[in-house]
Order: sequence, then C-alpha cells, then structure tokens
Amino acid sequence: MHSEMVDQQLALNKLTLQDNAPVERPVSGSEYYHASIGSSGLTLERDRQICFALEGTCAADIPAQVWRDAIATTTQANPALRMRWKGILGWSRWVNDGPPPSLRMLDHVDWSLNSSEHMDFLDAWPIDLRHGPVVEFIVARRPDNRLLVVMRTHHAIMDGMGGFHVLCELFRALRGEPLLGSNVTFSDAQLVEALNPPKSPSLRVPTCRLIEHAEPGYSVNNSVSNSVSNSGSNSVSNSVTKSVNQVDLLGDAWQRFSLGSGHSKALSKVACAFAALAHKRSTLPALIAVPVDLRRHMPAMRSVTNFSSMLVVKLQPGDGPEVFQSRLRELLEAKVELSVARGFDLIRWFPMWLVDVLLGRTRKNFLRKPPMETVVISNLGAVPVENFQGAGFVVDDFTCIPIPGNAFAVLMQINGDFRVILGLPKAQLAQCQFDEIARFVNESL
Repeated sequence: MHSEMVDQQLALNKLTLQDNAPVERPVSGSEYYHASIGSSGLTLERDRQICFALEGTCAADIPAQVWRDAIATTTQANPALRMRWKGILGWSRWVNDGPPPSLRMLDHVDWSLNSSEHMDFLDAWPIDLRHGPVVEFIVARRPDNRLLVVMRTHHAIMDGMGGFHVLCELFRALRGEPLLGSNVTFSDAQLVEALNPPKSPSLRVPTCRLIEHAEPGYSVNNSVSNSVSNSGSNSVSNSVTKSVNQVDLLGDAWQRFSLGSGHSKALSKVACAFAALAHKRSTLPALIAVPVDLRRHMPAMRSVTNFSSMLVVKLQPGDGPEVFQSRLRELLEAKVELSVARGFDLIRWFPMWLVDVLLGRTRKNFLRKPPMETVVISNLGAVPVENFQGAGFVVDDFTCIPIPGNAFAVLMQINGDFRVILGLPKAQLAQCQFDEIARFVNESL
C-alpha cells in the first residue's frame, strides 16, 4: 500500500502546476462528450451550458466599464476563459488565443430565478467553441435598485466548480482584491491517468425514471397521487386531465423549491426521496448519479476547466438514507469516480454529430429511450453568497440552471435554507407537476 501511494505521488508530481500558464492541450473525452451533445441539429438536445445567476441590491449604478475592467482582470489571471477549439476528432485541441468573455448589459428582464419561464434572453448570443468568446457575463438592471448578474458558458469549457471559481474571481476584481488565478494546464483525463484508477464497476443496469413519460395522443393525468406517511397519512392529489400531443412533450423545464432549514445529511435524504418517488411506479432499482469533483485528489489545483466525474449509487425499494450514505462513502473510498472519467477517452474518435445522434433524444426515441440514471443530484453545499459582492452590489439570491436532457437536480444551501433546483423533460412533467414533487420531497425528509 505504501509503495502504491509513493508511485501515485510521483505520477502527480509530473503534472506541473503553474500560475496563469497558457492552456494548449488535447480536448479530453469528457469535454468532447459535452461539446457533442446538441451539436448535430438532428436531435432534440440543446447545448450543454453552465449558467449561474445572482441577484441582489445595488446602492448605485455600476458603469459598464467597471464590469469590463473586472472581467479583463479575471481573464488575465485565468487564461482558460479565452480557450477555443481547434482540430477534429481525436486531434481536437484547446488553445487560449480566443477573445475574452463578453459583457451584455440589459434592462427590463422579467426572469425570477425560480423557474425556466422568461429566460429566453440567455440564448440571444450563441456560444461558439471554435471562435469564441466562450464565456458571457450578463448584467441586467432591475426595479428598486436591484441587479441581476449571470455567467454562462459551455460545459465543454468548465464545470460547476470552475464556474464558482470564476465568479469568486470576478468579485475579487470588483473589490480590488488580489485574484487567486488558475494553475492547471492539464486535463481531467491526464489527472486520471496519473492516479492509476481502479477498474470501473458496471452499473449499466435497467433503472426507473423519476417520473414516467407520457404517451402522445392519449389523455393523461397531469398529476401524481401520493400517499406519504409522516405522523399519519397525507394524500396529495391535484388532478388535471388534458390531451397531450408530441409538441407538448418536447424540451425541458425546471423549477426551484425550498426544503427549509435544519436538515442534516440532506443529500442522502433528498436522494432517497427521489428514489421513493420513482419506486411508486417501478420496482426497478433507482440509480442516483452524484457529480464528484476530481480536484479533491490534488488539493493545490486551481482550475476553471472540467474536473468533474460521476458516481452512481443504486437504491432498491425501501433503501433509506443510511444505505445511500454508506454506498456513496464506499465508492468515494475506492476512488471509483476516476475510473468513470477515464472511460470517456475513446469517444474522441467518433464524429461529434454521431455522438449526439447515438446518445441524444430524437423525435422517434425520446419517449422510449431508456434512462441512464433515475436522477442526477449535484450537491453544491453551502453557497458562499458573501463572496459574490463588490462595487456596491450585495447578493441575496443565487441559482443555477440544471443540465437538460434528463432528470437533473441541484441541491444547495443559501443562508441556512436548503433549496432544490429540479430540471425534467417535459415528457415527464406531462405526468406530474413541480409543486407535487416538491411536496413529496419535503414530506419525505
């Protein structure tokens, strides 16, 4: 065991950490995958984006030039914000000679941060990986001295923790503080290779959806009737019958809801609540996918780019939070997330359009395509809203947009309040409503 640890440390030592170093390296398998989804125009998928939004009060108007200067300072310390894509297939590479992030100043934005309603303004500017810019900041003035700040990019560029890093850097720049910058020029695949990961366990087993798809052309019940035991029996029912056609079922939607405060082991409890919801309609195991930050294997890393992988916890009907927590801990101790990340490398030799068609939803398969997991739960933990303020802007609300394509939830805590942002394909929402899911989860905690 000691020899194995020494060999691993020697391998890690070959991955040089260098402040503000230019990024010129091959595109990794996970980055290629994220870039492929939605790229063909032949599927129903949209591009994979990372999008954070902050709202708060602002004592006085912040001029556009102040934002531009802060963005320029952030970009100088984090060269990966100028990355662009060169080459094709396995010869694809990142170079950081692209334009810096753009700034868009807006007025009269109606988006409330609570749902996917009224957020079309985000897509007015497409993200072009080959030419850039690959990151956009949006600053929108609100009534009553309020301000909305949005950062959006492509998942091929960065993951959620990379996005957190960029936001913290931006507000350090607004406050006039020194920036941490980035010190990573290697990819997630190169980190995984240095860590000599274990063999990947197979969890490609039949699983249940969080909510079953509706069938087009039939009359469906637009709700779910739940019986929840919580110091008695509560029947949750809100039936609305409607005719569903295929147009109604296309696309995705999301909504944010509160779980209140004072929860311990919130991830485990929420995971089991989602599993219990799925098991109301199926006896198949629920597969709960949990993104894991690979930076934990090299704590000195400061990176904008993708270093996230996925662990999958299998829950049978009746399994409780202790079972979930125990199985997740076992997977983390075995470093299984490393083996999952390594499996992406071969995908780089498939044309991007083909990856999209093989893995994405189409008009023919989106109702019957079997799910890879029941739900993805990204656990952001306590959001440090105090870090996201500067130049007179004080944040009091924060949200992020779930990745579309399947059931995807984000769990976070803001000022002690636990919140879930849940995204679902509309084909599943035709069978249920967000408020009913929120009620079920809250009563299950």
